[in-house]
Amino acid sequence: MGPLGFKHLTEENSTLLERAVTMEELEASLWDSDDSKSPGSDYFNLKLYRKAWGLICHDLFSLVNDFFTTITFPKGLKSCFCHFAAED
Repeated sequence: MGPLGFKHLTEENSTLLERAVTMEELEASLWDSDDSKSPGSDYFNLKLYRKAWGLICHDLFSLVNDFFTTITFPKGLKSCFCHFAAED
């Protein structure tokens, strides 16, 4: 616990959160999620992303890593939100 009684990240976990996402992690988060759920306001469920994976994987990978590097989305994507997170 930190000085205010809140839990805090260990140095190891903090380092893990700051490293680049791998293609394997991105793909695993897509395949480990329920494909009938919509990831955001674009109304496309994960089934579409899985079917198009061969076409979009490199662009989506670049988008995710660019976001974590710059903390911004390209201007045209600001009206939608993409979310891939593996469920425990």
